[in-house]
Amino acid sequence: MQRGEYFGLSKPFAKIAAGIFFAVYFGVSFFYLDKYPCANSDDATYSEPCANLAEHGRLNLSFLPPPGGFDQSSIVQHGRILCASRALIFKIFGVSLRTARLESLLAGMFLLLSAYALSMTLFENSSIALLTSVLLSLSHLFIFASHFARPDITVSLFLTGAVILYLKAEQSSSALIFFLAGLIAALTIDIHPSGNLALTVVGGTSLVQLLRGKISKKHFVFLGLGIAAGLVWWFGIRLWFNGELVQSQMKYNRIYGQVGSPLFLLLNEWKRWRNFFWLGAYHRNMFLLGIFAVGIASAALNRHRKGYSKLFLILFWILVGYTFGVPAKGWVYITYAYPFFALLSVAGLYDLFDSPPVSLKFASLGLSAALLMFLGLEVVHTLKFYRADYNAFISKIKERVPAGSTVLASASYWFGLRGHANLVASELIMHKMIMENNGIREEYFAGTNEDYFRRQGVEYVVGDEEIMQGTLFQRDYILPFVEQDCVQVSEFTDDFYNYSIFMSKRSPAPLVTKIFKVLPKKN
Repeated sequence: MQRGEYFGLSKPFAKIAAGIFFAVYFGVSFFYLDKYPCANSDDATYSEPCANLAEHGRLNLSFLPPPGGFDQSSIVQHGRILCASRALIFKIFGVSLRTARLESLLAGMFLLLSAYALSMTLFENSSIALLTSVLLSLSHLFIFASHFARPDITVSLFLTGAVILYLKAEQSSSALIFFLAGLIAALTIDIHPSGNLALTVVGGTSLVQLLRGKISKKHFVFLGLGIAAGLVWWFGIRLWFNGELVQSQMKYNRIYGQVGSPLFLLLNEWKRWRNFFWLGAYHRNMFLLGIFAVGIASAALNRHRKGYSKLFLILFWILVGYTFGVPAKGWVYITYAYPFFALLSVAGLYDLFDSPPVSLKFASLGLSAALLMFLGLEVVHTLKFYRADYNAFISKIKERVPAGSTVLASASYWFGLRGHANLVASELIMHKMIMENNGIREEYFAGTNEDYFRRQGVEYVVGDEEIMQGTLFQRDYILPFVEQDCVQVSEFTDDFYNYSIFMSKRSPAPLVTKIFKVLPKKN
């Protein structure tokens, strides 16, 4: 049974409407690029190596400690493809919060097109494809990820591209396209190490299809050759140029990202999805869970229809890859596979409407209207940040901290403070905590916290929400230093800016930032 097309728009008109929407969406997204979400330390952590590559020709990172060589080169944490593209942007347009996020925005725009192509490849229905792209574009997770200088949205683009190539290779029986699908899947690791998810998805899906007799051994071999070529690039560029440094970094990576038993991994994976739906967007994602559950249930009931069998197979390997290949269990990594879940949900709701009973059609229309209302609320929440001004916030810090001073502050202020002050990132102390908790004693972190900060030459502390409220690792490591060895010299407020995990403005009251000066050491 074929699905119907319900929009009734002529192809030329549909293309014009889609083009206008895309242009307006890109313009609004570009305007909000440095406004929402407010700057976070990850923006800086993933951008400083690129800026150093553009300006000095080297990939070094001050926000990670010298033990293990992390400060010398971001070999493990940052892929060369991602760094090269962002370094090129910095070279042309300069270094700023907006230019740091431009690569993510462009990747997001291409991901919308890729989601459309993926939908058409699986379902051959332009209505489903268009609705999937619209759902993605208005989703909080997509808006957030495409406005954030992390690599997640780019990993999603590469994963989606690798799957599209694989599906096209199956359809055309092209050895070359099988090779390219394997190559893109392997190169996803060079965007972020957790991009190994693409290898699991493409490799696992192809293995099942080989056992089913859907692809030949020859094509399976060509896919493997593509994967091998990508892995040669990833391992080669690291081991050939920095063999000893890689070994040193891997030693510490085993400490920073310890892997437990399979049961431990399964429980952690459950926490990832629970946190996304329960905590994501301040519990609003629970509504999204309900809509997705209905769409996926409908898809399961209609699994005999075109496209579902392969999509369910792909999603199975996605879940396997998340559980065993993506040890960091933050919900932000769901960005990688979000287009596939969005597509399954849209297709399921679409088929619910396509069902003969009138009651199901009304149910589908009601759920779709509710989803649009939910997405509208998400967009309205984002638009509230139109007055957020990173540069104005930084200028308030610069007025209170003399040029050339050494400042202990969140890494998120690196874009604005570079060239004005020497930044000692407060996030750096987390590594001291991790090493001490694992029984590792490094000379770089020797002594008390006061000793460490004074060795770094800290003269001022930007006491934002991160430090003053004692969140995360700051409670025991930074706040005592501020209280015992510093004196407050200034404070100011801002409606949006101050440290906050990903979102900022968790309170309607203006956010207070305090400036402290380090006192001379007591005899």
